[in-house]
Amino acid sequence: MKKTLSLWNFFTIGFGAIIGTGWVLQVGDWMVTGGGPIAAMMAFGIGALFLVLGNGILCPWEAIAISTLVSQMFGDLFPVLRAVKLYSILGADVYLFPTIIALGFAFYVIWLNFKGASSAAKLQAFLTKALLAGMLLAMGISFFKGGPANILPSFQQVQSSTTQTAGTNMFAGIVSVLVMTPFFYAGFDTIPQQAEEAAEGLDWNKFGKIISLA
Repeated sequence: MKKTLSLWNFFTIGFGAIIGTGWVLQVGDWMVTGGGPIAAMMAFGIGALFLVLGNGILCPWEAIAISTLVSQMFGDLFPVLRAVKLYSILGADVYLFPTIIALGFAFYVIWLNFKGASSAAKLQAFLTKALLAGMLLAMGISFFKGGPANILPSFQQVQSSTTQTAGTNMFAGIVSVLVMTPFFYAGFDTIPQQAEEAAEGLDWNKFGKIISLA
C-alpha cells in the first residue's frame, strides 16, 4: 500500500463520509419527524452510542440515498429521470434511471479504491471544499435569519411535503429520529481504516485532533 495520505486527506475523507449530502437534505425532516429540534438533537446524541448498527447495510443505503438525491434535485428539470418506475417501498418511489446513476457512482467508488486511497482522497478533497463553502454560506445566512426562538416549541406535530411527525409526544419523536442516526454516524470509522496508508513521517500526535475536528 502506498503511504501517501496527509492530515488534510484524513480530514476530508472523514468529514465527507460523516457529513455528506444527507445531513443537508434531511435536517428539516429530522425536526418534522421528531416534532422539533430538541427531539432531533437528543436522538442524535443517543444514536452516537449505536454506530455499529449502521455498518452492515451502509453501502446499499448510500446507493439508495444517491438515487433519491438525483430524483429529488433533478426530477422536475429532467422528467425522464422519473419515466420508469420500478417499485414503491414505505411510500417512496424507486425509479430506473436514478438507480442506474447510483450504481454507477458505487462502481466508480470501487474503482477508486482499486486505484489506491490517494485517488479517492483527491476527489474527496474537492467535494469537501465545496461542502465547507456551502456550510459557511448557510451559517452566514443563519446569523441574519435564525434565532433562539426557532428551538421552540419543544414538541409539535407538523407535516411537510415528504414526511410528518410520527409520534404524539417528545419520547416518540426522539425514537423516530433515533432509528436514522446510525446511518449518519457510520462515517466516523473511515479515518482509522485508512491509517495504514498514511504518508511517511505523519505527525501522529495530531492524528487524534484531526479525527475530532472531522
